[in-house]
Amino acid sequence: MLNKWSQLTRGRKEALPQGGDDLLAQVLPSNTRILVVEDNLDDQEIIKRALSNFGAKSKTLAVASGEAALEAVRTQDFDAALIDYNLPGMNGLRVVEQLKECAPDTLLIMITGARNDQVAASVLKLGAADYLAKDDFLTGSVIRSLTAALRKRNDERRMRREEVVSSGTGKLDSSIEGTGWLAESLMASGGLRVAGSYPREAADEKWIDLVEMFRTYIVDCFANYPTFDASEEASLVEKFVYRGSSPLEVVASFQHALVAVRAAATTMGIDATFDPNLTLARMLALLVAEYQRQLAFESVAAAQRKIA
Repeated sequence: MLNKWSQLTRGRKEALPQGGDDLLAQVLPSNTRILVVEDNLDDQEIIKRALSNFGAKSKTLAVASGEAALEAVRTQDFDAALIDYNLPGMNGLRVVEQLKECAPDTLLIMITGARNDQVAASVLKLGAADYLAKDDFLTGSVIRSLTAALRKRNDERRMRREEVVSSGTGKLDSSIEGTGWLAESLMASGGLRVAGSYPREAADEKWIDLVEMFRTYIVDCFANYPTFDASEEASLVEKFVYRGSSPLEVVASFQHALVAVRAAATTMGIDATFDPNLTLARMLALLVAEYQRQLAFESVAAAQRKIA
């Protein structure tokens, strides 16, 4: 087997383009996982050695059939799959079709003993990233194909993340605007003050701490939705109750916290499925419940004092 590789590659190995090693480091990191679907053991070894010799520091799993490939992707994630066209049982086209359905994020590259334009058209139509002849494994073509496909996949993922961030920050902007209207309407109605509470100035350190707690709560809600941290909520409610916060102060602190979250939105994960207004609704509901509990406790205490 080793002699076969040496004979095939003698005088045929190409160097990667200038800067190729840096390029590989960017799109083929050491944790890249590649699935090789090839029934010929010699060809399996040639493919793995080609990947290694041309600089791909990837983790490779080789299987001998389409059925084994489908089983592998059910239990493991792969960045790319190199699939032989002539497989026993399920042929390469069928494997590509099946893998595209059950592992849509895995890049699929078909390999054959000889080029065939008709097969190439069929493979690409099924969603494969590329089509290579086995001779391409004796040159840098396989690495060029992988790097181009993985770079394209990474760009698509980045664009999807940017779309999600854009959608999420859009909700933040809308929430900030809506909260401003709510705060103004509360002020117009007297602020619905509790115990004379009012929004503090920015120079108030305790106010700044309150806004920071609310900001952290909002960020954690974005990260963990639909789960909410009960202990974090309890601490925030306790802080509001201790201050005797009115609905106006709660809304004002929420708005300031949203502005801080929005300022850092490009560097943090923003889940577009989460509506930040839910955090305000939950906090107001929890505060109402806490104030009701305290009123009930005071009513019971007053009744006991009368009896005594």
